[in-house]
Amino acid sequence: MYIMALVLGCGLAAGLIYYKKNTIIRTFLEKYSDWVESKKEEEKQNVEMKFSEVPKEKLISCKLYDYYPREFQYDRTLDKKVTKGKICKLKFKEMIFYSFLKNYDLKDTYFEYLNNLEDIRNGETDEYITHLNKITNCKSGLLGATATIKIKSHNTDLAPEFDILDFINKFSFNGNSLFLTEVNKVYILALLNEEYSLNIDIKNFLNDKINDIDDYQNLNIEIVYQLITNEAEIFTGPDVILEFDKYNALTVKTEV
Repeated sequence: MYIMALVLGCGLAAGLIYYKKNTIIRTFLEKYSDWVESKKEEEKQNVEMKFSEVPKEKLISCKLYDYYPREFQYDRTLDKKVTKGKICKLKFKEMIFYSFLKNYDLKDTYFEYLNNLEDIRNGETDEYITHLNKITNCKSGLLGATATIKIKSHNTDLAPEFDILDFINKFSFNGNSLFLTEVNKVYILALLNEEYSLNIDIKNFLNDKINDIDDYQNLNIEIVYQLITNEAEIFTGPDVILEFDKYNALTVKTEV
């Protein structure tokens, strides 16, 4: 009888501890989630306060950058001609967006914003939703994104798998496309080299060190991507294409 009572008592105690444990964990997770949200809101308010007195036209800039193969880097250019590697960089407050000029021209977004400001000042129109409003409120279509940079002939890692989600998110907005492909790898590699300070010297990986230094077929490097969408679909390989429609819905393809 005493043993039965002891067993029952231990069972009740164990059940109570288990219940309390789950309650404690759930409470902790809820409080942590609330804390994360409060930090995001605090950061948002700090950014708004930081820029509250800055004239709106000063909050935005849009510049062109072109790829220079012999230096293996991107530099500012005033030439507006569309080339395979030319990118447009739009900066608004502390947010940065990229587009390859052949895929999307962010200058249209820039001028639409400025024209809207001018119309409002002249009393010609009320403020309306511009493309800038849309892209600054975009949510990422990916849960994760990584890249592994390999020496092609040796099938060895030059840069082991690293996170590139922030990099891809700069291209993730309404109407844009991003070709993470073999054909485009020279330009992507140059951008990744600068974004993540990889210190890769392209001259060491050219099959022909004199000619065709911007030809992807002359580059003994392969970039292998792994992307995970919000629907938990996984796409892996050296050729991945991301397309964003006018509502920012993401379509991922692995066929070039």
